[in-house]
Amino acid sequence: ALAKIKADPPDVVVLDLRMPDMDGRALLVAVRAEGLAPRVVLFSADREVAAAAQELACEAFVEKPFAPESLLDAVRRTIAPAGADGKAPAGPGFVP
Repeated sequence: ALAKIKADPPDVVVLDLRMPDMDGRALLVAVRAEGLAPRVVLFSADREVAAAAQELACEAFVEKPFAPESLLDAVRRTIAPAGADGKAPAGPGFVP
């Protein structure tokens, strides 16, 4: 995943903290160490991960299980353009 992100940096990364080979936290740290700063939507079945999402400066957290629409909504909010005041549109960033 890291090689793909480095080769073609995305605007948004949808990430689970529990992944094979390299966990999501290590991947995110490695991505940021490369100087890349994609927006991050984190998902997990572990409610305690919501706190980790905030520590890792993720833009959104979606708790599993989730409806596909919930994940899409989180991604849409994450990539929505800023309003006239320079702020992102209002809306919950952390979806249970």
